[in-house]
Amino acid sequence: MKNDKHSHLIIKASLFLLLLSVILWGSGLNVPINDPIYPFLKRMETRGVITHYNDSALPLKRDDIASFLISIQQNIDHLNGIEKKLLNEFIADYRIELTENRHQYLQEGETIQAPFFQKGGLKKCFKDIFDKSNGVEEKHMFTFEEEDNFAWIDLEEQVRFEGKNNKYRRLESDKILIRGGLGKNITFHMNAFRFRKTWNPDFTDTLYEQRGVWGMYQPDSLYTFDNTYSSIAFHYKFFDIGLYRQPVLWGNSFYNNLSLSNNPPAFSYIGLSSKFKDVSFTYIHASLLNDSVAVRDAPREIRNQQKYFAGHRVDISLFKGKANVGLTDIVIYGDRNTELSYLIPLNFFWTIGHNLGDRDNALLAIDFKTTFVKNFTFYGSVLIDELRFGELGKKWWANKHILQGGIRWSTYVVSLPVDIQAEFTAARPWTYTHKTLTTNYTNNALCLGFPYGPNSQLLFLRGDTYFSRRTHLSIEFHNLKHGIDEPGKFWGGDVTTWYTDRDKNYDHSTKSVSYTHLRAHETSLHLVCRLLLE
Repeated sequence: MKNDKHSHLIIKASLFLLLLSVILWGSGLNVPINDPIYPFLKRMETRGVITHYNDSALPLKRDDIASFLISIQQNIDHLNGIEKKLLNEFIADYRIELTENRHQYLQEGETIQAPFFQKGGLKKCFKDIFDKSNGVEEKHMFTFEEEDNFAWIDLEEQVRFEGKNNKYRRLESDKILIRGGLGKNITFHMNAFRFRKTWNPDFTDTLYEQRGVWGMYQPDSLYTFDNTYSSIAFHYKFFDIGLYRQPVLWGNSFYNNLSLSNNPPAFSYIGLSSKFKDVSFTYIHASLLNDSVAVRDAPREIRNQQKYFAGHRVDISLFKGKANVGLTDIVIYGDRNTELSYLIPLNFFWTIGHNLGDRDNALLAIDFKTTFVKNFTFYGSVLIDELRFGELGKKWWANKHILQGGIRWSTYVVSLPVDIQAEFTAARPWTYTHKTLTTNYTNNALCLGFPYGPNSQLLFLRGDTYFSRRTHLSIEFHNLKHGIDEPGKFWGGDVTTWYTDRDKNYDHSTKSVSYTHLRAHETSLHLVCRLLLE
């Protein structure tokens, strides 16, 4: 009973602070991590067109991205023809942050426009979809703009076909996207998805959109599932605070981050961020799903055990914005109510966890990147789950850490903009694991960090190019070595396995994945071509 009262007090206090922040705080609208603006800005940073670009904590706000677009426009002579067209498209889409112009659909005196539902609107909308004009702002099913208030509503229908080893499947999706702002201090968004997948017993790979999401089988061999991303946020001068449910990335890899990657399903969290000159601060307190949620027949009392994530990172820009160092402090805890110590953003979670009885899973990470050499970005990351200085360099089982290094090269091939990324990651056995299903570094049994988990090594290569402002081609190569467990024998290759189940005979002879008892070796090539109609 006391615990329930304690939880209610915390909830009431959090709501009071959020209501108070309507008056005192605010935030710009976040840009989803899969938006094509991020690879473009990364290319501009690597080529030296912009500096002080920090994409180590995504997503970014529209206001921040708009400021970089202004900097690129000022250095437009460094761009080729395709890059200039891409820049014009992005500038048009950020019209509301960059200009005082009204949306192209809004006539003088109008505040609401829904072209699809007006006379001749259907024909006009299809014509606009295939419009070849450059620098045209994205269209909306519904537009409302009045002074500093705005709301956009969009609908999307997508059909995707996939094939592998002469096996095929189809994915259909419906999406409704609502974005808006009230004045200059409050923003909100909701992105709701509904997916329908044709079930093929010979094609068992889990879809990216399906990972960690509950679904159900329907008649006619259909499998359906859904998801929603949303936020409400407030802004005041140097600070942003809000409630969010959306993917988050922490790190410099983008595709294989060690701290927070796009591997698990999105989680809901309270977010706080601040920036002053060359120092940025980001704080998250999130609610997670424990590992047993992935097991449908697990007892309800186990599936309902609480699990939380608390983390913050500080990013420092150095050498006139040509280098960045990020420091990350994270803790996973559960089996109890919200821990007040982890609700204090300015705290050192590593030491607080020790003072609270060493019950929680604490991790530290440091990452860096530099663009000192024009057209090249060098980056590296170290994540430490546990260490003992006297055992460094030895084969002690609790030397739990991950090392990552990479390079990006932005160049031109036959006047086409080309970006090449090469990266190597090595994860020690048992990294991310802990003592219980509510303290492993997971959300619904999927690793929050490095997608391939502990006891693995990955050589990752990726190439990207634009044939035009609408046509984007990417190629990925993966060479993965992963140590896997045997029945009843656990060698530290599964992030959901408790390290208390390890064979203690190997406590001082736990070797890397190259010498593990059982190893999976996989090489794969992925080719994706996207045609952008908008």
